[in-house]
Amino acid sequence: MNKKYEFMMYDKEEGKYVIIPKNNIIDAIHFVWNYEYDLYNRDKVLLFCPFEDNEWNNENFKEYGYKIEIVNQNGKRRIRDNSGIIHKAPWKMK
Repeated sequence: MNKKYEFMMYDKEEGKYVIIPKNNIIDAIHFVWNYEYDLYNRDKVLLFCPFEDNEWNNENFKEYGYKIEIVNQNGKRRIRDNSGIIHKAPWKMK
């Protein structure tokens, strides 16, 4: 496995884990969210699921030491980092 990147997604169509070219958890979440795939770490531990609710994902982030959370803002799900900054998905930024 390529040790350059920290995160993977499970490609349901291919039936295999695929390394994604991201090392930042927020960028990695946005990457998989765009494809509607789950996000895993290198040990194949599920970190984020776009179909689960915010509470489920936030508990998962906390359990694995990530200081971020999914929040609702103006009817959209966003990522808030530990400094309170809201990160919008790149495809929704204007």
